Amino acid sequence: MPSPSHRVRLTYGLLLVQAGLWLAFGLITAVGAHPSYRAPGPWRWGMAAGSLLVAVVILALTALLRRQHRPAFWLLTALLGLLFVGGWLDQLGPLDAVYLALTALTIVLLLKDRRVQLPVAPDPFAQTGGEG
Repeated sequence: MPSPSHRVRLTYGLLLVQAGLWLAFGLITAVGAHPSYRAPGPWRWGMAAGSLLVAVVILALTALLRRQHRPAFWLLTALLGLLFVGGWLDQLGPLDAVYLALTALTIVLLLKDRRVQLPVAPDPFAQTGGEG
């Protein structure tokens, strides 16, 4: 098994892949190249805009996570979990299976290395010395 620093780098790489997949899906949908969203209309543009928004949110939360921002870790984990469930409930094809495997691996790596990703919370009951 790779060391935690290798796993953390792998996790960041997978998060960038996630954002790239959502960006690609949004662009493919926007130009009408996706077979399910060829006709112009609100459904196509909504899917494209939503996909691009997901890519931006993943990138922003990843940037915050690199700074060990505690809420970003939990928001990113929850977002990936919701995206996994959404992908699972969609029509499952070969590309969907690859996406689900990447998403599951990313979630597992995030949770496995949460002590590395998150700063240690200060102990509110720690004695500071000199008191009492």
